[in-house]
Amino acid sequence: MLIALFCLAFATTASAEEAAEEATWDDSPVPAESTEEAIAPGATDDSAGPAAESSRERPGHIFSATFGPILLFIPALELNGEYRVLDKLGVAAVLGYGSWATDLEGDSRVQQFQLGTQANYYVLGDFDHGLHLGAHLEGRRATLSTDDATAAANGLLVGGLAGYKVAASFGLTFMLQAGYAFAFVSATGSDTAGQVQISQDDSSGLPLLRINLGWSF
Repeated sequence: MLIALFCLAFATTASAEEAAEEATWDDSPVPAESTEEAIAPGATDDSAGPAAESSRERPGHIFSATFGPILLFIPALELNGEYRVLDKLGVAAVLGYGSWATDLEGDSRVQQFQLGTQANYYVLGDFDHGLHLGAHLEGRRATLSTDDATAAANGLLVGGLAGYKVAASFGLTFMLQAGYAFAFVSATGSDTAGQVQISQDDSSGLPLLRINLGWSF
């Protein structure tokens, strides 16, 4: 490539020198019509218009709304809405709810609520198509009720993640995220009569994984 550029530059220089020599020895006047055509005011190259328009980049999406389809089998629903602050920066809100039966004896059921936020920076690509690194902050509350007892747990998740998002020009969006978070949990429990009460605080780590589908606007 460097050799080709050098040859092209050499050929251009040589052509310019030959033209300069011819101009030096050629004293013939320049036709007036040619001069007028060269300096005609308002002259434009209309053929470049469509090409210039087509070369302009299409404006990107400003908001992505996705959900986790796999969680529907629990069943649970998690929604993720990400807003484009800058070309490489997005801020998201996470909202979720789930309710499912447990293997405990009797009629027992767990309900879980979650509310969180993310800040994602796209190190490769941009908001529409790229690899991002993010910070994750989320609060969760889970309740368990059985025939004999009830329990509740409040948790705070703080962690980081890496992800990849692809938003097609017509809107269809796929997002994959994986990371790790530290969970700080406070739980309480009691029997239905209120005679036995238990409280416990704990902290642990857990993985974060999201496989989302949705639409970008």
